[in-house]
Amino acid sequence: MKKIFFILLILGISSAYAEVFKCQLKSGKTVYQSTPCQSAIKQQAIEIPKPDPRKIAEEEAKLKAWKEDFAAREAARIKAEKELQAELDRKASVEALKKSAEYQQQQAYEAKRQADALERQNMQPPQFYPYYYPSYQSLPAYPSRIPHQHQKTGKDNDGSGRAKIIFNWK
Repeated sequence: MKKIFFILLILGISSAYAEVFKCQLKSGKTVYQSTPCQSAIKQQAIEIPKPDPRKIAEEEAKLKAWKEDFAAREAARIKAEKELQAELDRKASVEALKKSAEYQQQQAYEAKRQADALERQNMQPPQFYPYYYPSYQSLPAYPSRIPHQHQKTGKDNDGSGRAKIIFNWK
């Protein structure tokens, strides 16, 4: 099993650094391929140099720095978006509270206006409208009043401590 893995590893490495062939076809078109040219006017093998380990390390360091910078900028952007959303939510809440207060104030004003109207209505002297009496009946214009007197007795008879008022109708 280890031998097969080792052979596949060698084949994988060798294919990574394989040759590239530049072929110029009869039509004038230039083609790059990994196999040698079969029907080409001109063929040139291009050798791909092996990468320098120092350059690879430098490029990896640059990539790492770029990823860290990107992550920091992304975190700052997300934080700014959250702060903006919190501010928008706060403003919406304040606006809702203002509308609620205005609505309550309007309701209180309407209730006071209705109470004032009822009070004015109750304070007006009653208006008497003449009754309709057919001409064949002769009724007095106003009802007659029965005179009465208030008499207050000194002591209560039932022990409640209240003075009693007696009405005498004549």
